[in-house]
Amino acid sequence: MVKQRGGPSETATKNTILNRRNFLRLGLLFAGSAATGLGLRELFRHRHPGMQTPEKRTPVEEFLLQFPDRVPGVKDVKKFPVLNARHCLVHIRHMHSVENNARMFDSKVFTKEFLEKLSPEKRTIVEALRAKMKNIVVEAAAHEASVEADLAMTYPYLAEHQGMHTLYIEGMDEQGDAALKALQETLVKGMRVDHLLRDSIGRLPPQHPKRAALEQNLKETTAMRKNALLEPQRVLGSAVDLWAQGHIGVRAADKREILDKVFDLATDINRVNFPELLKKGQSLRELTLLMKASENTITFVRFGGNHKWWQRIQEWNSETPNDAFSLIEITPASYKECDMQK
Repeated sequence: MVKQRGGPSETATKNTILNRRNFLRLGLLFAGSAATGLGLRELFRHRHPGMQTPEKRTPVEEFLLQFPDRVPGVKDVKKFPVLNARHCLVHIRHMHSVENNARMFDSKVFTKEFLEKLSPEKRTIVEALRAKMKNIVVEAAAHEASVEADLAMTYPYLAEHQGMHTLYIEGMDEQGDAALKALQETLVKGMRVDHLLRDSIGRLPPQHPKRAALEQNLKETTAMRKNALLEPQRVLGSAVDLWAQGHIGVRAADKREILDKVFDLATDINRVNFPELLKKGQSLRELTLLMKASENTITFVRFGGNHKWWQRIQEWNSETPNDAFSLIEITPASYKECDMQK
């Protein structure tokens, strides 16, 4: 278990005298609190970590404070600081496999047998949902590739400058976790072999008898690695190169048990209220990730942009105030809002 970093210390001593500027700043904060309906307790619980003096800031506060407002490939960075937070979740909003999800529902959920068992009222609801999903597929398909192109700029920056050593991936379960970890080890070893082959070839004169054989070996190993990356490419998208080279690890954001439970909810013939089921399913999956993220100080996750992490984190923080989260939400430049719950 990763050692956690503690929460912030006392905000000020009793002997601190507010100067005129600080007094005005507090007045504005209190006014804003009243305007938004926040009480004083909530105001101080959610204040910006910049209000702490530098020597008193915790690692989570420092991370939030130094995290840039401008990131390559990103159009919006939102920060949700929480006082005494021991963890920070960095949500990279993603447009992920929308077409695959729609096809899955059509082939496994909206089957002929399923539809025949529905009452006319429920069948009308389902048909409207199917039409909505097809419209979203058309709309999202035009943006999904562009979002991946944005993230191809974002991931290297986060890995190099913001300490993203591990990326949690929505839709991956324990089996995918283990399979990709083993494959990564093989690919990294293969990459080292390729480097040795290239180095050996470079040292040989053009007509050397061993050169042709080495070049053939290099061609074969390169082709094998390219084929091995086809499935990881589908799962990881533009993070695949960093992962294949060993610069970042990837972890499952989901659990198979929870994914199966969500599918059972979606196929419950007696509860055809998709917005309600979608919220419940998302809640289960988000809670699963927060439990995993509570083992880390900073957690980077690529999750669908429709997930309302701030709502889930507020619920978590209310129930476990001594193990609270702050949040950073990153929206890629080409991200297109398309909410299934509307």
